[in-house]
Amino acid sequence: MAICLVIEDSPRVRELVANMARELSLEVFETPDAASSAQMLKDHKPQVVLLDWDLPELGALDVLTAVAEAQIQPRPDVILLATENEPQQFALARAAGANHYLLKPFERDDLAQVLEKCRIEIQRPS
Repeated sequence: MAICLVIEDSPRVRELVANMARELSLEVFETPDAASSAQMLKDHKPQVVLLDWDLPELGALDVLTAVAEAQIQPRPDVILLATENEPQQFALARAAGANHYLLKPFERDDLAQVLEKCRIEIQRPS
């Protein structure tokens, strides 16, 4: 079972995203902010990180730096979760290590497709 870390400050959105990931048979850990994400990365060594772009205080770029510094092998895939289609934002995130992005709101099938692109093993519910 692949391990997923959801980093999202909105409790409701975090719950929805985490539930979608669980429905796809991922083991999910959650955190509301970038500050606690570094320890979560070290403790759980996720294969995939679902990362909100708009985090308070420390932001998504700080998390991408923490992912690199954690030196998890193999390096986790990072899927950026954004509310706006900002090409500059995605280019910046990609340069910092994000692999893919999803625009909110998205559905479980959208998440499944991106996870499959990352070669994360999932099981779709019947």
